[in-house]
Amino acid sequence: MDKKKIRNILLTLVGIAIFIAVYSYIGFAEVAYILQQNLTLSVIVLALALTTINIMIRTYRWDIILKHLKPCKVPYASMLSYTFAGSFLANITPGKVGELGKSYFLKKTHGVGLRYGLSSIAIDKVSDILVTGCVAVFFFLYFVLKVKLIFTIMWMAAFIALIVTVIIAAKIFSGRIMKMGLAKRFMKKKKLTPDEVNQIFKAMASPHFLAKVILISAVLWLVGAYRLMIIGNSIGIEMAYIYYVMVLSISLLIGGLSFIPSGIGINDAVMIFLFNLMGGSLELYGAATLANTILSVVFVNLVGGILLITLLGKVRESRIKNRLRKDSKDL
Repeated sequence: MDKKKIRNILLTLVGIAIFIAVYSYIGFAEVAYILQQNLTLSVIVLALALTTINIMIRTYRWDIILKHLKPCKVPYASMLSYTFAGSFLANITPGKVGELGKSYFLKKTHGVGLRYGLSSIAIDKVSDILVTGCVAVFFFLYFVLKVKLIFTIMWMAAFIALIVTVIIAAKIFSGRIMKMGLAKRFMKKKKLTPDEVNQIFKAMASPHFLAKVILISAVLWLVGAYRLMIIGNSIGIEMAYIYYVMVLSISLLIGGLSFIPSGIGINDAVMIFLFNLMGGSLELYGAATLANTILSVVFVNLVGGILLITLLGKVRESRIKNRLRKDSKDL
C-alpha cells in the first residue's frame, strides 16, 4: 500500500474520531432523545424528498458541464445513477474514488473519455466553491465585521468581479500558466493534455455557461439549506432561513477544503460551531446537524450502494458480450 492510500485512510479515521468526539461532547443520549421526541415521519419524508431533489439538481449541473465540454448523448437517468453511485463511493472510501467512479461508468457505458468526466467533475466542484465562498464572504462582512448591507453588497460585487477577472486572465494566459512547474505537475497528476486544459479554461471563461452553472449551484445550496431549516424547525430551533443558508454553505466549504476525505466529522463540527454562535441550545444544534447528515449522506449511500451493484453488473455483462463478439469474429 502506497503512502497516499495510508495517508487517506489515516485522515478518514481522524474524521471519524472528530465526529465521535463532537457528539460525545454534546451527548449522544440527549441528541437521540431530541430526535426521537421531535422528528416526525412527515419531516423525514420531506427531508428525503429534498435530498433527492438536491441530487437531481446536482446531476443536471454535471450534465450541462459535461455536454459543454464534449457534446455527447448520455441520458439524464444514467447520469443520475452515476451521481448516486459516485457519492456512495466518495462517502465510504478515502481519496477520490467517487470522482473516478463517475468517470469510469461514463467511459464504460457511453464511451466518454476519462479526461472529460474528470474535467467536468472538477468544474462542478469549482462552481460549488465559488458559491459557498461568496456566502462565506457575505457572512464575514455582514455578521462578523458588521459592515452595512449596502457596503457588503458592494464588496460582494467586487469579489465576484475579481473571480471573473481571474478566470478570464487564466484563459488568456493559459499558455504561460501551463509552462509553470506547478501547472505541469498538476496536469501530469490528472493526466490532462494542454488541449484539454485549454478546453476547461475556455468553458469557465464563457459568461453564459459560467452564469448558468453558478445559478444552478446557488439553487442547489438553497434547497439543501431549506432541508436543514425544516429539520431545525421541527426540533424547536427558531432561526431565519438566511442563517441556515450561511451555516450549511460555510460548513461544507470548510469541510470540502479540509484534508479530511469528504469532510467527515469536519462538516458536523463546523456546522454545530456556527449554529452555536447564534446562541441557544447546543443539544438542539447537534440534533439538527446529525439528522441532516443522516437524511442526506446515509440516504444517498443506501440508494448509491444499490445502484453501484447494478452498474457494476451491467459493466460486467457488457464485457462478456464484447468478449463473445470478439471470439465469434475469430472463428
